[in-house]
Amino acid sequence: MQGKTAAATDLILQDALALQDAGAFAILLEALPPESAAHIRANLSIPVYGIGAGPDVDGQLVISHDLLGNFVGSVKPRFVSRLAHVDAIVTGAFTQYASDVRGGVFPAPQHCYQRDPGFQLGIA
Repeated sequence: MQGKTAAATDLILQDALALQDAGAFAILLEALPPESAAHIRANLSIPVYGIGAGPDVDGQLVISHDLLGNFVGSVKPRFVSRLAHVDAIVTGAFTQYASDVRGGVFPAPQHCYQRDPGFQLGIA
């Protein structure tokens, strides 16, 4: 997390202004207190998007993995509402796949490509 103090927020603002002056078309602020993000937004003329930066920016960005709850381990970002529990489904699918490969169930004939009829290999 950045921008927890006025001095830190001013440094971010100076960087954002430099990016704007260099021709950036937008800025993405990540993991800032909402007040810091709002201050930076108020001082820029280009769009400011946020990921964990509060509501006072031009738009919100959330990574689909976060939105779907596709986390590994105990990761639970505070900046997203977990709208699904895809992690359990994904973990189950990978566990089943690994089991099938180790058990010789996958690949089965239906997962393999077939050669043309009459195909014969020469002697090496």
